[in-house]
Amino acid sequence: MTSKPVTALLSDLDVVKSHSRPKVSHDNLYSEAAFKTLKYLADFPERFGSLQHGRAFMAEFVEAYNHEHRHAGIGFHTLAAVHFGLTTEVDHVRHQAMCAA
Repeated sequence: MTSKPVTALLSDLDVVKSHSRPKVSHDNLYSEAAFKTLKYLADFPERFGSLQHGRAFMAEFVEAYNHEHRHAGIGFHTLAAVHFGLTTEVDHVRHQAMCAA
């Protein structure tokens, strides 16, 4: 890190510098979407009682966000279904349910 300025290193690695500003939500859309979901949870505590409480809460949230929460931007699929390539199967089951209804 001392042999060249950090900006030159970032340029060599094709990393775009971000001059993010407070309250600008379009800098990292994925983390902003997760944070919005998190802060609007009915059981989001006003304060965490301890570091362990915060970690346990976040572990449960991340598990639910990835495996249970249906995301509008990806066809109301879970992140896990998209990651593991299960969306075609889920869409087929949904289509059969709609036809039966």
